[in-house]
Amino acid sequence: MTKPSVEYACKVLPLGNAASIAIVVSISLSVMYIGIFTGIPVTVNIILFVGSMFLLLNFLTTYATFTISENKLLRTLNSTNFLTKTATAKEYEWKDVKAYKNGKDKGRYRGEFQFLEIKFRNGDEWKVTDMYGEGKSDFNLFQQYFIENVEAFNSEHKIQPPASAVKTAVTSIPDEGLFIKRRKTFYETIWGKIVTVLLGIFILFIFLFARPYMNGFSVFKLYFVLIPGFAYMAYRSFVKTEE
Repeated sequence: MTKPSVEYACKVLPLGNAASIAIVVSISLSVMYIGIFTGIPVTVNIILFVGSMFLLLNFLTTYATFTISENKLLRTLNSTNFLTKTATAKEYEWKDVKAYKNGKDKGRYRGEFQFLEIKFRNGDEWKVTDMYGEGKSDFNLFQQYFIENVEAFNSEHKIQPPASAVKTAVTSIPDEGLFIKRRKTFYETIWGKIVTVLLGIFILFIFLFARPYMNGFSVFKLYFVLIPGFAYMAYRSFVKTEE
């Protein structure tokens, strides 16, 4: 019997993370430069810069509904934004999925969140999150169903050896052209460990040589941004493995 489809909705950047960040930074920097040339006080200019980034990110963000079934994956944008309200729904078959990545990460100004990145063979990429726990139970159900379908697809698409072949411990080999791989998250890679170690060395260097020359704001960033960030990265890279 065919299983029912599973739906999940969360906030996304329809234009893509890189394009959205490029738009936000370029416009916000333009606002800041205009403020500098017009002589606006520094504090006001900083507020305008940060505020424009916040407003632009909200403007570019919209809700999307993701639907998966045994046969297809569908993403529909629930948007009234003039940039994306006419965007058509994207639909793929499981054979179009190239790889996925799932795990947990920590937002810069918020807590930990779960994510699932789905990469397609045409270069498209979907990122689904639990929105810092706001949709945790629904996200877990969606992610579990996604992984079950990946495992079923990979199990179905194997290259069977010819009947005359000598039997070995390996009875089938994954078809590399269709096999859906799970890729490592940043914390699972060697690069995550290298960046963590370098950040630790940098913090040690600050305490040994730069601490007497730091102002109040720098000290605040050291104790409330850098050190907690290093602790989280060290825990994720060397202690906790992905579930």
